Amino acid sequence: MTKPSLARWMALVQEMPEEVKRPLERLGRELSYLQQLLNIEGRGEDWGQIETLIQGIVTDLARGALDRAAAQVEGVERALTPWADLAKSLTLYYVGHAHMDMNWLWDWPETVEVVINTLTTVDRLMDEFPDFCFSQSQTAVYDAVRRFDPGLFDRIGERVRQGRWEITANQWVEGDKNLASDESIVRHILYSKEFFAKHWGIAPDHVAIDFEPDTFGHPRGLPTIYRDAGLRWLYFCRGGSGDLAFRWQAPDGSEIVAWSDFQEWYNGTITGDEVGSALKFYEESRIPHFLKVYGVGDHGGGPTRRDLERLMEMRTWPIFPTLKPAHLADHFRALEAERERLPIVRGELNYVFPGCYSSEGDTKTMNARNEAGLRSAEGLRAMAHLLGVALPSNHESLKTAWEGTLFSQFHDILSGSGIPETYRYTLGRGQDVDASARIAAQQAMATISGAIGTETLNHDGTVLVVFNPLAWDRSDIVEMDVYERFDRGTSLHLLDSDERTVPVQYFYDSHLGFPGHRRVRISFPANVPGLGYAVYILSEGVQALAENTRDVSVVTRAEGHQTLCLSGQAMASLGLVSVPDDWRYELLPRWIRLFRQLGISSYQQGYRIDSDTETLEAKAGDSGLWWSRTASARGLSGMGALEWFREAPHGMTAWEIGADTERTLVTGSGWKIREIGPVRAVLESEVSVGSSDVQISVMVYADRPRIDWLLEIDWREFGNRDTGIPGLTMRFPVEVSAADVAWFGQSMGSITRPIPSRDVPAQGWTAIAGSDGASVVYHPTRYGVSVSEQGIAVTLLRASYDPDAYAEIGHHQIPLSFEWSDQVNPDSWTRKALEQMSRLSGWVGGHQKGVLPPRRGTLALASEGGVITAVKPAEDGSGVIVRMRQDSDQSVPLELVTDAHASCRVSRTSILESPVVTPVSYEGNRLSVPVSAYGLATVRMEFSAD
Repeated sequence: MTKPSLARWMALVQEMPEEVKRPLERLGRELSYLQQLLNIEGRGEDWGQIETLIQGIVTDLARGALDRAAAQVEGVERALTPWADLAKSLTLYYVGHAHMDMNWLWDWPETVEVVINTLTTVDRLMDEFPDFCFSQSQTAVYDAVRRFDPGLFDRIGERVRQGRWEITANQWVEGDKNLASDESIVRHILYSKEFFAKHWGIAPDHVAIDFEPDTFGHPRGLPTIYRDAGLRWLYFCRGGSGDLAFRWQAPDGSEIVAWSDFQEWYNGTITGDEVGSALKFYEESRIPHFLKVYGVGDHGGGPTRRDLERLMEMRTWPIFPTLKPAHLADHFRALEAERERLPIVRGELNYVFPGCYSSEGDTKTMNARNEAGLRSAEGLRAMAHLLGVALPSNHESLKTAWEGTLFSQFHDILSGSGIPETYRYTLGRGQDVDASARIAAQQAMATISGAIGTETLNHDGTVLVVFNPLAWDRSDIVEMDVYERFDRGTSLHLLDSDERTVPVQYFYDSHLGFPGHRRVRISFPANVPGLGYAVYILSEGVQALAENTRDVSVVTRAEGHQTLCLSGQAMASLGLVSVPDDWRYELLPRWIRLFRQLGISSYQQGYRIDSDTETLEAKAGDSGLWWSRTASARGLSGMGALEWFREAPHGMTAWEIGADTERTLVTGSGWKIREIGPVRAVLESEVSVGSSDVQISVMVYADRPRIDWLLEIDWREFGNRDTGIPGLTMRFPVEVSAADVAWFGQSMGSITRPIPSRDVPAQGWTAIAGSDGASVVYHPTRYGVSVSEQGIAVTLLRASYDPDAYAEIGHHQIPLSFEWSDQVNPDSWTRKALEQMSRLSGWVGGHQKGVLPPRRGTLALASEGGVITAVKPAEDGSGVIVRMRQDSDQSVPLELVTDAHASCRVSRTSILESPVVTPVSYEGNRLSVPVSAYGLATVRMEFSAD
């Protein structure tokens, strides 16, 4: 019998009565499997013997003697016994699972209902099918059961203890890995391990898999995190290399075994057809193990009775593979035994659904802010610990806040592919996260401020304490409000704790227009040590010119009028550091009054801003700027230009990017000065885009070569099936040469991609680098970027219309920055991106005796390379945890300087905060932590009194 006749056999079987269909279908599947296996093993000649054995049943089938044919099946199977061991040499592991999307096309109450109903059904099926094994991912699923059905939670715990229910949750949810920071990925694992240890006593090393069937992509550094946490395996379906099983290796050499289930997927049913996929895999790899994950998914459901009955029946077929109701760990252990047969894959496993990097911008902004807020709050609380300042415990509040952030990173939430109810819930929960982070940070700042000795400082001034929640020395602009301290219009000056003059820029207004809330809004440059603070004194009096402060000046060109210059330093000498709309015109010097008369607010004017390092020009009618460096001929036109686009209508608009039908630069802008002073010049413009309004603020600084944008967008554009998808990008033109390289921030470092790369994911920053340096764009709340020969474009908003017809409607606040970097240093760019969201924070203190000096740092990175991604109180309350990594091809120690309150013991830990036997050098106040190339390291710092 040839293979086509077997195929004909199976076709005939489907038309037969049920009483003869089942045995004949069984034998047909067995023979088809055996024939393919013999050919793979080079034993095709055996088929001649088998054809002789089955000739009688073939003849009966040809004559239509179906009952007689069916009656011979068991006899034929006994005759095939010599080949039974060969048939059983392949093993298929059948893993029951229920894929449950968190709040995807339904709201949170329905998500809870799906979870409870699905897992209740699974529990009942275990009573009915004693061999049935089940595996379930997502810690949030178990947490929902714990909260809403404690009885079911206890029954699941008993199934786990019986060994029938496998926990595959090393992530709070199956989250988007391209959008979550590496520290968030660490917390997914850490808090999942803690959850199962607390409730069911499961050891951290017991669950060794990251189960991510539906995640849309995987950055290249994930194996580094996994291995450090004791994870050895990855199951996924999207974004693979084309290999079904492989060893995925990170740049630091960390390696895990991965199964890319692109053949069977995770919502499968049991039919027997999966045996064909197993044979194909065996033929290609010579690995006799295959995985089948089955169960109704997305909206829950899990394994069905039909699936289980089919599996139990096929297990009895004698000339068929070994079929095991199993756990994922069973399959991966068998796969690990064949490790040397597996190919090694390096690099990112990206990506599907590029639209997801720019859909639902509010949720992406919330994610970036909450990650940064929690990082800052923990940094400030760790600072208090290192300073010996006691704080009230806030561990559970911050942990709950982290869990809320992790939940929002589910791949159908953070990616922007949910319905409106998804985002109402997520954004509401995100406000709780923000509140927890803010209060924890304020408690730390207030307590530390109260311990600083300020009694010797000027008692006529207001004490301002500036905090740096990141663990490296920083120089940046502080913006803060001071309430009820100064009368409106009072001139101010600022000193540091050594009584050196510091430039300050300020204006008076009231909170939300309430006249009873008098405040002055100030900005000034501050130098603050790593994970530390610095005290400044704000007093009444005309601002003196600070030493070594460069001047920033603005030239205005009003058509038909002469050119005038506003100097930030000159205005400071008059006690005027800004030009808000409510300034008292009649009291100003004549030259400023003349400037006002030229139409500072009404003319379609252009401005040129000059500083020591660069020139920036805003031209009437252009939303972009003209920029040039003082030290070179490099210049860029259209810097920060807004670009309107429209995609053609297409399906899955939240997931996919459509073809452009329109793409034009936004024009019609008129510029005005909002602020001018010794700290910065701020230009402002308002433009209309369709029915939407955009307010553009551009900030140029007197003492740093960086340009900041703040976009306030009132978006009223709808996408639909008739007109397509409207959207807005900001473009940064870059002179690109053939040798230039495009760099993109990622969790666990960065990656280079070819030019052009359209609509790709990037975290924090994107750069185009050449031999003379790099143009770097920082986009801390936006993740979808394009790089081409024309430069870098950041997608700001994209009004996809399904599954959320109201995507992006409302108010958006989007920060962006540009700088020219003389060196190619991805770690430096990552640090600056973190600074964009974890700003220096000002706190109004008081005059008191205290045990702390006016300026103090506790921990600072002293290396040019490396990034400290977290400083946090240890989970067990014992000391401070410091996590660091480096994005470099050199295995060099990272050097840290500490100035803590007491003697220090330093030890290495895993990301789970358990001890690791790796030396750390600590001499004097300097730590030297070995970190491999592209590697990760965590240390614990514990202190005792001297």
